[in-house]
Amino acid sequence: ARIGVSRIMSPQLDGRVSVGMEEAEDQSIWVGNAKLNYRPVETLTLRAEADRDYWLISPRSVSLHVRDTSGRLTAEWRPNLSDTLVLNGRYDDLSDGNERWEVSLAPRRAVVRSEQLNLDLGARALGSGYSTNLNNGYYDPETFQQYAATAFAYWKISPQSGLSAIGSAGYYRDDTMGEFDFGWSIDGELTAGAFSDWMLRISGSVFENFRPGDTPAFRAYAAGLALTRRF
Repeated sequence: ARIGVSRIMSPQLDGRVSVGMEEAEDQSIWVGNAKLNYRPVETLTLRAEADRDYWLISPRSVSLHVRDTSGRLTAEWRPNLSDTLVLNGRYDDLSDGNERWEVSLAPRRAVVRSEQLNLDLGARALGSGYSTNLNNGYYDPETFQQYAATAFAYWKISPQSGLSAIGSAGYYRDDTMGEFDFGWSIDGELTAGAFSDWMLRISGSVFENFRPGDTPAFRAYAAGLALTRRF
């Protein structure tokens, strides 16, 4: 359970704060999130975020009550209407004594802008690592690298509905691997009734050893359904 508030302080500055409680088995903890967006110029957005939560990586990490206190800094630069560059840095302090860092760089370019289709193509380089290798239910290599090609697409079916998709494919390696391995992922979401009283969203994902921030050594499928009523 969470409650929060968001506020626009000026055209350049806005933020939000939320707090709440989460329960895992017989233990409850307070959780919270704070985010601040600052736009010093029209082409640049700077974002700072702090979060406290369970380390929601696996049932084992939650059953051990591993908690995460994290901080993230993001810079998003749009020098023109076609190009975007996102630089991200993150640090996680885990309650089991572990620490995690992550740095990523992701440029992309708009290659199609039409009445029916928007398409961006780009790339992503990501590096991360943990201070200690533990047996607490999550993948924690000393170093991890990932290099991928990315695609972002939106197909407008009608003024009220559309299909969005994000795909990535590339190579990854951690400190225990002798060479890079290949992986890919696809996320899609169908939205119907975007501007009506009822809105339906159907989502699906497929991961083949390629999800940034989580373990890459797995095959996974996910599906979601959300129905929103506007009053």
